[in-house]
Amino acid sequence: MRAGAAGGSRLRAAAARAAGPALALALAAFATADAAPRWPVPQDRAGADHLATLPESGERDDRLASWARNASLDDVLWVLRREPAQLGRAESALLAAALKRVPPARAELRRQLEVRALRADPRAARRAGLPPEALELRRCGASAFRVGVLLPDRGDYAGYASEVRAGIDVGLRAGTPPGAPLPESEFHGTGDGDAAIGAAALDSVSRTCDAVIGELLSVPTTALAAAARVYGLPLVSPTATDEGIGGIGPTIFQVGPSSALRARALARAVVRPGLRVGILTSSANGRAPFVDAFAAAAESLGAKLVRRDVYPAGTIDFHLASRSVRTFGAEVLFWDGESREADGLLRQLAADGVSVRLCGGAALAPEQFHTTSRSLLEGVTWVADDWVLAPTDAARLDSLARARGDKPGPLAVRGYLAGRRIADAIAAGARTPGEIAAHLRPAEAGARTAGFLDVAPDGATLPVYTLNRGHAVELGTRAARDQ
Repeated sequence: MRAGAAGGSRLRAAAARAAGPALALALAAFATADAAPRWPVPQDRAGADHLATLPESGERDDRLASWARNASLDDVLWVLRREPAQLGRAESALLAAALKRVPPARAELRRQLEVRALRADPRAARRAGLPPEALELRRCGASAFRVGVLLPDRGDYAGYASEVRAGIDVGLRAGTPPGAPLPESEFHGTGDGDAAIGAAALDSVSRTCDAVIGELLSVPTTALAAAARVYGLPLVSPTATDEGIGGIGPTIFQVGPSSALRARALARAVVRPGLRVGILTSSANGRAPFVDAFAAAAESLGAKLVRRDVYPAGTIDFHLASRSVRTFGAEVLFWDGESREADGLLRQLAADGVSVRLCGGAALAPEQFHTTSRSLLEGVTWVADDWVLAPTDAARLDSLARARGDKPGPLAVRGYLAGRRIADAIAAGARTPGEIAAHLRPAEAGARTAGFLDVAPDGATLPVYTLNRGHAVELGTRAARDQ
């Protein structure tokens, strides 16, 4: 027994001596693995952005700093869209790298980055005599890659707002080139259009976003626009009908189309030099911008305005109006009112045998009339109320609407154009509120004053239709066929 025990001891000792080198190697390998970097230096913008989302550590911050030293300005700005709390100590290194790449001509971007660098370094800020609250008021943490969307999220208009918002998201994607960073929409609900909620939402997005889209109706949009002007933020109104909103300030814009643009499009379609033109409008629309703009456009094209009459809203007896058209020899009659009033006018003109080409807005579209009245509309010409998208863009919205179990409507189109115009500005290199506003500002003087966006670069058109053999035909399409 003692010999057996001794033999077992010798075997255990031999095993321990044999395991010694293997254990040492294992420990060395463990130490090496522990010392190896957990994250390599990112190779691209996406890798750096992912690294910025990981928990803060000295190693993570060093890797981000190493990447930023060789990254492009835009790539660094993309990562800097993240909140300081998420970037941590890496923020200062990213800002330093960005500042080295800002050209002298881009003073607004340089100021924004310099103030943010002071906010990231409290000691430097104190040396500069800028307390934290002063830096916060400068709102230096906002990014062009973040777009604030302020729309109702409850009440009667929440559904309409949802349609606008869906269009905005499609527009932001469609306006971003492949491989470029996709702007992020930051949605804030405004209740049922409450002014106080909207003001608080705007204050919030002004700290993170360099551009804003909103609101839905004219009154809350006007309030937002006035505040956005104070903040110096570009704000795009997608749906408000008050055409004075765009005149609130040089950074306030509207999707439109404007009454002036619609009137010019209609006049170009129906007016020729020497044509005798009459104007007949409801008292509800007598001095509407659409009416005045058509009169001015017709005269500028060489037409002669022979008569301008206003009838009481709700009129169904148009004997006097029909007689006036005959007496003054109008060849084209511009009309603006309610569709039910147009029905009475058309019947009276037909009964009196008055031959005149009737034109106006979308209230003359055949779908506004009973089937029994549509035969009277033959030859009537009208301009659309809303933009029509290029086929590819319309297909994008149509696909989205089908996925939602809905039909694409004009609100989605307006949201799309608002998002698309901002995305186009970002794709063109705009990185500050001022640069975005400069890109959005239209070249045409009248549109620039009223703040209406130029959406032609995005393929949007404003069609003019005529009823030909019972079918609505776009005049440009028919003209192309007739040539």
